[in-house]
Amino acid sequence: QTREHDRPGPPPHLCSPRRRGRAHRRALLALGLRRMAERGVASGRFSRRGLATPRGAMRWPVAVQSFGGSEPARSHIQLEFQFPAELWGRVAQYLLPREFLRLCRCSPNLLVARERQSLWRLFCIAEGYARLVAELPADHDHLCSARGVPPSEPEQRAMSSARPGWQAPPPVQQEAVARAYGNQRSSPRWWSGAEVDWQRCFQVNSQASSTREGRHVYAFVRVRGEDLRIPADVKEDEGSKESLQQQWLMEHGWRPISTLRRALLRVLVPCQLPLRFRDLIVGRPALPSMSARFFMAGGPTSALAEWPMGRTPNGAWLWSLPPHEGDPGLTTSQDMDFWRREADLLPGPFPRVRGQGWLVELVAEPRLTTSELGRSSPSSPTASSGGQSPCESVSESETSLVGAPMAAVVAAARALRYRGSAPHRWVLVGGDRSAESITVRELCHELRRQLPLLGFGWSTKVYPESTRRPGVPIELLQPGRRLHADLRWTQGERLYLEEVSMPAAWLPTDPEVDSQSEASEAGHHPACGASVGQRTVVLFRRDAVRSPKRCSTSDRALSHAGVLAVPEALPCPPPVAPDACEMPPPRCRSAGLASSRPSGVCAEEAGMDEVVPHARRLLLSSSGVRQFEFHPTRPGTLLTGRKDGVIAVLDHENDTQTHVLEVDSYPILGLAWLHTQPQWAVVGASQSGTTCMARYDESKPGCMEHVRLERFPHLSSLSVCCTDDFFMTSGFCVDVGLYDIVTGQRTNTFRGLHQNFINILRFANCSPHLFATASFDHTCKLWDLREPIVANQPVRAFNTDTLNVMCCFSPDDRHILCSGVDQALQQFPLSQSSPSTSGSRFPLPSLRSDTNYRRSLYLADGRSVATAATNESLLRFYTTEAPHRHIGHVGFKGMLLRRRQYTGLPTEEYVQSLRCHPTDPCLLGALLSTSEPHPESYIAMLRLG
Repeated sequence: QTREHDRPGPPPHLCSPRRRGRAHRRALLALGLRRMAERGVASGRFSRRGLATPRGAMRWPVAVQSFGGSEPARSHIQLEFQFPAELWGRVAQYLLPREFLRLCRCSPNLLVARERQSLWRLFCIAEGYARLVAELPADHDHLCSARGVPPSEPEQRAMSSARPGWQAPPPVQQEAVARAYGNQRSSPRWWSGAEVDWQRCFQVNSQASSTREGRHVYAFVRVRGEDLRIPADVKEDEGSKESLQQQWLMEHGWRPISTLRRALLRVLVPCQLPLRFRDLIVGRPALPSMSARFFMAGGPTSALAEWPMGRTPNGAWLWSLPPHEGDPGLTTSQDMDFWRREADLLPGPFPRVRGQGWLVELVAEPRLTTSELGRSSPSSPTASSGGQSPCESVSESETSLVGAPMAAVVAAARALRYRGSAPHRWVLVGGDRSAESITVRELCHELRRQLPLLGFGWSTKVYPESTRRPGVPIELLQPGRRLHADLRWTQGERLYLEEVSMPAAWLPTDPEVDSQSEASEAGHHPACGASVGQRTVVLFRRDAVRSPKRCSTSDRALSHAGVLAVPEALPCPPPVAPDACEMPPPRCRSAGLASSRPSGVCAEEAGMDEVVPHARRLLLSSSGVRQFEFHPTRPGTLLTGRKDGVIAVLDHENDTQTHVLEVDSYPILGLAWLHTQPQWAVVGASQSGTTCMARYDESKPGCMEHVRLERFPHLSSLSVCCTDDFFMTSGFCVDVGLYDIVTGQRTNTFRGLHQNFINILRFANCSPHLFATASFDHTCKLWDLREPIVANQPVRAFNTDTLNVMCCFSPDDRHILCSGVDQALQQFPLSQSSPSTSGSRFPLPSLRSDTNYRRSLYLADGRSVATAATNESLLRFYTTEAPHRHIGHVGFKGMLLRRRQYTGLPTEEYVQSLRCHPTDPCLLGALLSTSEPHPESYIAMLRLG
């Protein structure tokens, strides 16, 4: 209500009763949307920014995409509603999806179809039926057809020559492309395939969620800029269980591709274009899918939906990713062949071997950078608008060899590269052979064939670049080495190709390739810049980095704001410390360390007596736990390893144990969830070194199935790479083991990496090849699996003051944190621009104890560090940025002892292990134990704020 003298007069457009009623309905809708946004802020779903809007407008803190397929904007999108200000405050109830559906039925002209679908899309995101993709590269070929953005003119010419007979879609068919893209190019649009019916998507998912638990399974498919949750009935493919093998596959979540296709088409607008699926491994495309992966609960996005870009003159469909030409019916037949094929299944998370070939993305490094082009003389050939340098032109011998059309394409690609652009292509290497059998020679031969289309010369040789010595080929690498076994190749890698000149003596020798190249070089245009004794070659640099995990609180956790969550995976304890030897630790000398303030980076350093606001509770079902690990995608699931050699899956929200498996009689020290298979985990026991992969089934509480692997004696820790291709183990020795998760075999043992025991090994969060080892020889070393491991040649080596208890990477892999004894805690930069091996120290108080073993981890947002030691009952928080200001602390004194009366010597609690949630910066857990001869141990759940 407003006062009489403040009430404005009626606007002119409200004079008509008909217009007044229409404006009134729009005002009700807009205000209902605002109330829903305010409710989302109260529950933590949305940020409060974006609610302050001009009069008559609505802003949302999430991306809103129109029904026409517009690109998801990464900023607030403003929806305009024209209505008088005095109508605000007329709606007192929230606008729920059911109410919005009724409103649309009673007022069909209230919103246009595009606005209506935009709001249904917002409902799907709010309910968890769709997830926004963290990053969408604008120049990736595999997303062009999905986003409706066509390649540039040179790319179209190159594609036309590389794929003979290719033609762009006709103007009539081009209208089928999505019609609202904020960053469209001016060239004609390409096909984009079907659009998502967001209202139908919401209805299908809400119906599946309302049915009895266990009736539906879910797959997550990437469609343009969203990851959609696609439900399917459990009994839909009962007829596919024609054999025990097919029954085993379905019980483990595998379904035919036809099941995923039918389920996805239910939530899409009908379209005449065919549909193809491709495996998606941590955000990067891989080979075409031969089977679909469904989950009972949440899981990662495992498939990418593809639509063709056009047709060739012979009627074949043309796809953006290789194989470029093909009929979807062939994929369907291959799917059924895969499903019905009677072959031995591999025990473990991946029942089939790796597919045929390796999918790689080739990116040509620009010859000149933008700054160099700006400094070029206007009169120079490369700087002029019409001139060409000698290296950009195509010789007459090359033109006569490949023809004028292809020579024009090569000249255009060279012009792009020499003017600062970066041409790129997707290539399938060895598509007719098993991926494990492809060698380095075959890869270089295929890359050599693609060089002209990327602006390089025909006769240029290709070599892999060393990560330890950039600009130089890998030493001691024989061309007959296999990509997977020797270079640990992964699907969807990006290769950066750069032309360099170097002495011929530096190049590896391959008689087979050299004899072929001598004949092919005859009559070819010499490489630009080559001199006597110098050879111009192309080096490719491998980049397999994945996008980091988004730091966000799950919707389920927000709906249970009063319940604490459980921590993530813990590195292993030191061998000589009571942490690893299961002996009672010394008594804590001093507990006079006080509180701190809330988590987050503070502008000013907090006092040592300041406590971080938090809520905590003991997880009573975690009695006897020695190690524990947060699930990366399921907020209510926790994996624990006990001192008696038993692993258990806990529901930490209800404090109950759901699954259990006896692995060994020794304590479990190694635990790691898989990233792409959320039901599987790798576990390892100390002393005996028993290692296995275990699986739990949500629909079958009780026991777990497991697959035994080769032992690694005296195991102390294990870690899984982000793509689930490998996992590695370390122990109370100077060696580490490398295991292939697909086959379950130990493929390598790298010996003598340190001078003393390796206590902890950790893979990077975003790269599947980088790993770090923390040793008792006062060093922490960084290694790279993309080239042969040499004991005395790490990528980086960091010297610390004391023995290293553990190490961990920051969420973005820009820093590494090394924890030692007492106050030893250092952070080292990993960026190429900071090659220094000196780190920054954290201002921790010293207890002057040689048995005060410290453990430290980054919180999920990467802005704060949590650290604790075995001689303290405190958990301290510091900022990540130097000078590492103290934020506060959380004390656990008396939390464990008050459960029962202790007799004998006085005892105190200490933090034996520490874990932070991988995506929620407010959730972490600490494993508390006592200094008794036979101590108890429980997990303390902690929620900050």
